[in-house]
Amino acid sequence: MSKPEKILERISRRPAVADIRWAELKTALEWLGFRPISGSGSRMKFFHADKNVLISLHKPHPAPEIGKKTIDDIRDSLQQNGFI
Repeated sequence: MSKPEKILERISRRPAVADIRWAELKTALEWLGFRPISGSGSRMKFFHADKNVLISLHKPHPAPEIGKKTIDDIRDSLQQNGFI
């Protein structure tokens, strides 16, 4: 299992885990074919052109870990669009 696949497995868990770092999430989404788009401030969007899916997030700061609620939202979006 590749590193992005392991990260996606952690994102898929219920209840959500709170130890996924921003860099890991970015790696996994790019592996799935999402393209990062910088927004204003800490806002970051990930766009998948083939499926026309947009995921909009705030980059966490100062800690690099992503909150459980955000992980839940990401997991739900990925599941609804057939990525996981």
